[in-house]
Amino acid sequence: MNYIFSNFSIHNNGIVSKNFLNLGVKSFHSAIDWVKYMPYGRNNDRTNYLSIFSEYRGTCSTKHALLNALALENNQNIILKMVICKIDKYSNKSIKSLLEYLKIEYFPEAHCIISNDKDYLDITFPGHLKNPKAE
Repeated sequence: MNYIFSNFSIHNNGIVSKNFLNLGVKSFHSAIDWVKYMPYGRNNDRTNYLSIFSEYRGTCSTKHALLNALALENNQNIILKMVICKIDKYSNKSIKSLLEYLKIEYFPEAHCIISNDKDYLDITFPGHLKNPKAE
């Protein structure tokens, strides 16, 4: 994976860090990989990003919130953002017939990502966003 954020060692500074360390995940880049390959799926309590550790699934909201919490616990300047994306037949092939039925090109969708001062990272649907600042 092409990492746009600096790597850092995870220190036992909080509950998120402790959970990753218990899994043997010792760096931020390793945490990104661990979360990225977690299946997409709604958590039973979508306000609790820690449920990823017990349910082994997550959405854009819970996955990015978990990584944001990890960064905050380790004093890193990474923030959680919500952006609006254009979902079309190219970004999600499964909705092509729905878009044709509704006679629309796309529909807007709220999506969570993490970012720093320069870049953003979408681990849920890599390549999904062309430029979140412009959309």
